[in-house]
Amino acid sequence: EVTGATGGRLSPMFSVGGDEFVNKGSKRDNRFNPVVKFIGPFTCKGTDTHEICLPMYVGSVRVMVVAGHEGAYGNAEKTVPVRSPLMVLTTLPRVLGTGETVSVPVNVFAMEDGVKNVKTQISVTGAAQVVSSASSSLTFAKTGNQMTGFSIRGTSEGPAVITVKAEGNGFTASETVTLPVRNPNPGRLSRERRMIGAAEAATFEWNDDRIADCEWAKLEIAGFPSIDFNALFTYVSDYSHYCTEQISARGLSLVHIMDMLDDGNRQSASESVTDLLQLLYSRQLPDGGFCYWPSVKQADRWASTMAGHLMTDAATKGFAVSKSVTESWKKWQKKLVKEYRHSGLADLNDLQQAYSLYVLALAGSPEIGAMNRLKESANLSDQAKWMLASAYALSGKKSIAKDMMTDISTDISSYPEDDRTFGSIPRDKALALEAYVLAGETAKALDVADQVAELIDLYGYTTQTTAFASVALDRLSQTVSSQGLQVEISQETTTSGKTAKSLYSCSLDADYGKAGIRNLTEEPVYVSVTTYSRPEYGTSLPAEASGLLMQVTYTDLSGEPLNPASLKQGTEFIAEVIVANTSQTENYRDLALTLSLPSGWEIFNERLYGQSSAERNSTFTYNDIRDDRSVFYFDLPKGHRKTFRTRLSAVYEGTFTLPAVKCEAMYDNGVYAYSASGIAIVTE
Repeated sequence: EVTGATGGRLSPMFSVGGDEFVNKGSKRDNRFNPVVKFIGPFTCKGTDTHEICLPMYVGSVRVMVVAGHEGAYGNAEKTVPVRSPLMVLTTLPRVLGTGETVSVPVNVFAMEDGVKNVKTQISVTGAAQVVSSASSSLTFAKTGNQMTGFSIRGTSEGPAVITVKAEGNGFTASETVTLPVRNPNPGRLSRERRMIGAAEAATFEWNDDRIADCEWAKLEIAGFPSIDFNALFTYVSDYSHYCTEQISARGLSLVHIMDMLDDGNRQSASESVTDLLQLLYSRQLPDGGFCYWPSVKQADRWASTMAGHLMTDAATKGFAVSKSVTESWKKWQKKLVKEYRHSGLADLNDLQQAYSLYVLALAGSPEIGAMNRLKESANLSDQAKWMLASAYALSGKKSIAKDMMTDISTDISSYPEDDRTFGSIPRDKALALEAYVLAGETAKALDVADQVAELIDLYGYTTQTTAFASVALDRLSQTVSSQGLQVEISQETTTSGKTAKSLYSCSLDADYGKAGIRNLTEEPVYVSVTTYSRPEYGTSLPAEASGLLMQVTYTDLSGEPLNPASLKQGTEFIAEVIVANTSQTENYRDLALTLSLPSGWEIFNERLYGQSSAERNSTFTYNDIRDDRSVFYFDLPKGHRKTFRTRLSAVYEGTFTLPAVKCEAMYDNGVYAYSASGIAIVTE
């Protein structure tokens, strides 16, 4: 047998990395097909002939044969040129933006003298269209290659299937390429939430003069205070960062809101959870813990506990979860629980311990002794008390949980500077909500649920907030009794929405701009209307900043300034971004600087050439390089600034969107800086 012949079926189980989960279309289409074929095993007596169809390829291949018979083995190999009388090779960027125009160079090869006159045609289906002549003619006096070209424009989001066909003197060659088309401008979720009393009505309106392109509007009605779960799904699905905490938090959110989504989003959520679990497995270290970033060799306790939380809840909800990964994590988690020593300091290490105990109890392996020791410790934080109360309730000791909750405040506002639990007011309010639900205190839970929803409206989403709010609200939805929901929805026409459950959702006509909702039940209902908008191609977004100062400049390799709005094809240059912390009181942690590129530019990945230096790496914690962006993750103390340089090249001729460069605090929506967006033209 040939070693690796089954790799196409088995290798994804052991793959490392993670960018395959970032590119949602990667499983549907492999843009770069390897020229590798396996045949056999077969029996050969003397001479045998095999015909093999290869993808469009110019060059040579190595053919290798391995033979065996009754314990004797032999091999033979030969280099074989790959050629056809007529061949075409198309060059395209990895992605294209809606509204962007790109030139498509086509290299036509005449490998025999008889080809002569060649007609080349291009056809496009899906999310793009041809904006030049769709055909061209070439004449070959002898063997060789000639260039021709076409132009295409992205028209909508989705895959564009581009086929180039060449015909000459009875010979035919064609190549088909699938090109992802996406809107490079950032989307914006807008939510309005109200309580509508029995037999009362309310009108919701959405209108934005700056961003008129409203892609969708959704209505959600609940019999209990809740957040808009379909809006939360959109946030989690569009989230672009992939540390282990964020992978686990997104998975937890999706697992717990899945049953509250509409049918289409529910299916997408299920597929995403499976992908996130696979990516999570690749982050496990030999000791059973999970690293925060792929390059880190030490486990992060909070992220590792969240990983165990996701695996436990996913298994409970029916997902296939690796038993070996889970058992290895459980051993690691129990070891840390037993080694814990309470310091009495206000550093939230007690919350780390309480969370570990909570997840172990959730996984059916409660450590009662460790729970009792932590409970008797002095100066426990309120966050740790809430989490520990939930651990007791999960372990079947609700009376202890209720006793603990009698003197714990739900108003938590202070966090130590070195907090590694990514805490926030709405996150910790959700901890209290879950504890009330698990202890059977439904009335108190409903009051806190309303506060959680209001705080999320005020502070916005973070992965931590959405994860713990989703867990708590999912538990609440299962305990709240409901007589069912019935509403009247008025837009251009009037329809009825009815369900026997405690939650109902549907899509609205986004273009209509408003919706009237009348409650036809005898109890108040909680109504959310969410809209999602994105600027169209050519819309210039202004620069904005809060708590940060950011400066973006472009220079050639010798340091001379360049105008990114117009560059010649083949130009290599440097993008330099300086980020400064303008706060006089706060050290910022977990910042993400995203340098998004026009579709016609490419990143020069210095790591592939061994050019990363210790000085360069000291600026950031991790650098995530993808097809169309480079993301730096770093901390920034008060009064400090950092400089980030990325080497780029203008590769594809065309007219593209120059996306805004953005820097954000991943766990504080009040800290950000965005540069202005624009247009970038690459000329021949």
